[in-house]
Amino acid sequence: MKLDLVKIARSLIEKKVPLISIDSDVYSAYRVLQRYLAAKALYPNEEIRVYISSSKLGLHVKIFKQACILEDLIARAMLSDDAYRLVYAIRKLALSEGEEEFVDLCFDWKEEGYEIEINIEAILEPYREEVEKALELLREGKFISADEIIRELAEKVKDQLEIKQDMYVGCIAFNGDDVLEEVRRVCEDIVVRDETFKYHIYPSYFPEWEYVLAIFDNNKDRCWRKITWFVNKVPILRERRERGEIRFWVKERVRAHRV
Repeated sequence: MKLDLVKIARSLIEKKVPLISIDSDVYSAYRVLQRYLAAKALYPNEEIRVYISSSKLGLHVKIFKQACILEDLIARAMLSDDAYRLVYAIRKLALSEGEEEFVDLCFDWKEEGYEIEINIEAILEPYREEVEKALELLREGKFISADEIIRELAEKVKDQLEIKQDMYVGCIAFNGDDVLEEVRRVCEDIVVRDETFKYHIYPSYFPEWEYVLAIFDNNKDRCWRKITWFVNKVPILRERRERGEIRFWVKERVRAHRV
């Protein structure tokens, strides 16, 4: 494979996205405030909206500013966008040699429904002094001091930001680095085609297993269908299932509102 770096570099400057979006798979009052205030410090004059993702598992921050692709990628990195999302955006851009238009996709609707906007300004209005102080510290690069204020604010507003939503995680436990690499490859291929597919691969805390693939959904039956589909799709998992060498299950996901 040979990449046309000149063409790709030109597209980074010449091509525009209509808005800059941040996607986090973990939702908490602290993460909402941290992402929002960081975006506000970086773009003080732009319209910024915060949403609970349609899956009710994460959050979206949208900055309504037209930007070149280079600015979009840099801003998303600085604002702690999902790392996999950034990797796939760069990969799509590279493989298309700069022709890919959808390098910043943030779905406002999935099969679970629409994302829900948070009236973040109204929630923070009683704490305007603390908000302005946090923004000032962020702009000065005093991130530790700003973070202390943000955590205190999160404690005060967490009840207003709480999500009451059933969440489930489908788990596939397995052994072997060869299986790990194949599972990771298939997950990455799925995400390239479907950015709504949310997963993580964890080291296993069960002594008999080395790794656990976690696939998330807010519907228990659909979560089960997803993991059984995945096992049947990946030959090495299907073979090990027939030999009783993997285990898979669905459990309710407990949301921890870390502040």
